[in-house]
Amino acid sequence: MTPDEAADRAIDEDGRLDGEDPNTRHTDDAVHWIKVYQELLAFKEDLLSRTDHVVNDMREADAQTDAVTDVVLLGTQADRYRRRLQEWTARAEELKNLHRSDPGGRTSAP
Repeated sequence: MTPDEAADRAIDEDGRLDGEDPNTRHTDDAVHWIKVYQELLAFKEDLLSRTDHVVNDMREADAQTDAVTDVVLLGTQADRYRRRLQEWTARAEELKNLHRSDPGGRTSAP
């Protein structure tokens, strides 16, 4: 992946991870993506926490200004991960409810 591709992907609000299908009919898929986004969100939140400390301690205004760009980018990514986590949590609940109402006990929604 080139730096430009990485930058585009980082700010793509609609971008999905490879293999991610929001229309899946399988509860296991939704649970998998919940775990993925929990991990990604925890990672970004940790980076944001550490980055905030470093940026606030910077003495040079130009360095701080440039570093704030990174903080904004990390925050944007964390927000997207948070939204995706909410989407997958809702999807998993929807699929679980469908399975409960399925007398055949199938593992995917009709």
